[in-house]
Amino acid sequence: MKKHFSLVLMLLFAFSQVEGRRAKAGTNGEQEITDVLEEYRKAILTNDVPAMNRIEAPEFTITTPNGVYRNKALQLSQAPSNQFEFINWDDIKIRMYGNFAVVTFHVLRKAKPTNEEHLRVLAVYVKQNGYWRNVAQQGTVTTKNYSTLAGS
Repeated sequence: MKKHFSLVLMLLFAFSQVEGRRAKAGTNGEQEITDVLEEYRKAILTNDVPAMNRIEAPEFTITTPNGVYRNKALQLSQAPSNQFEFINWDDIKIRMYGNFAVVTFHVLRKAKPTNEEHLRVLAVYVKQNGYWRNVAQQGTVTTKNYSTLAGS
């Protein structure tokens, strides 16, 4: 009985160490994605096409808030014509699935010369060759910042 108890304790300790590393790795992945999101926000704001090209995966697609579907080449070719006064992202939620992450967030932006616009965005990131890349994104216009459901 004592041997079994010791074995169970050893297994529980080993399992907790593995789970601890997984939790830490997940946290690091979330921080990496948070960093890439901020880099991407700044790149869009300043029309930094090389940075957008680096962050967007080759197979990147976007569905804009007005329903236009674009591949990476078209999106990057049109990026220099975008003129934003500001872009702010908040209410960022990141769900990790190994080398994939599903990211949702609220956007408040103002393009020149239009009014402020609120969006809810869903983006999918994949880790390719050690870097998190955006593979798909869709934005939906909202009338204000609709946060996540209460209590979640």
